Amino acid sequence: MELDGKEIKENEQLTDAQLADLHKQYEALWDKLKKDNYRTEHQFMEVLYEEPDNSQNYEAAFFTYQIRKDTGDNQFDQLTITLNNKPTFHDQPDEFVFEISDYADMNALHKAIEEKAQPWIKAHKR
Repeated sequence: MELDGKEIKENEQLTDAQLADLHKQYEALWDKLKKDNYRTEHQFMEVLYEEPDNSQNYEAAFFTYQIRKDTGDNQFDQLTITLNNKPTFHDQPDEFVFEISDYADMNALHKAIEEKAQPWIKAHKR
């Protein structure tokens, strides 16, 4: 993947310009992922997005597919997607980490996220 016109590699320190480009691309990716939002009679799903507080020097982003059930007791299921350019610990079956340098561009990353998210969405939708 290129950021600010330069190819990036895993664990590479990103420049300020690359980080600025990355965060714009994350927001555009979120707009694409929000197309998965839905509402049925018994539940609704939203794709949430969060960047770390120190986004000036850290390239992670967290997207959460959260399905809230209309049962009055705040039950929900969620799938967590972490994007990063560093190895990131994860050990839950409903949590996936994508290293951004492994993808040619944001479209390829979007496709990979959708391949993980769609079966999860279908399994939980009612």
